[in-house]
Amino acid sequence: MTDEEYAAVNRLNSYRNRIHLVLILGYFKVKPVCLVYGWKDIADDYRYVAERYFPSASKQNKNIDRQTRGRLYHAVFSIVGYQRYDQPVELELLTYLNKRATLYVDETQLFKDMVALLESKQMAIPRYSTLQKVISSVVNTEEARLAALIGRHLSNKDAFFSADRSQ
Repeated sequence: MTDEEYAAVNRLNSYRNRIHLVLILGYFKVKPVCLVYGWKDIADDYRYVAERYFPSASKQNKNIDRQTRGRLYHAVFSIVGYQRYDQPVELELLTYLNKRATLYVDETQLFKDMVALLESKQMAIPRYSTLQKVISSVVNTEEARLAALIGRHLSNKDAFFSADRSQ
């Protein structure tokens, strides 16, 4: 932990919140996502951090509520210079990916582009279901655009489709 990180941790009042901040900060540095975890997921890590940095702290089950987790993530974002994924970011992301989709409609590549853009803008990566929703929206938008384009430029659609079946 850097001196700045250690100072931010020590500004918190309770050992429980200090320990959770150290955990969240460490997890976030490994992968910039906002995790929701249970005691079983972090018990060993919690005890390790408590013993290493706060030996007088209780090592028993000390989970945090949603509001506390949000405040701790806000502190992490401040420490590492990241921002939370929100609606304006999603709109910017959709605009960017819709432009990319005009070049290729490859879900895997769009996903990689999305994560790269989020990382370049130092945004926390949202949960996977949110990423899937964005990719689905982009693919559906591009499919609709292509269908409309084909519809406008194809003068005799019935002849085109019947000719395709006869071959």
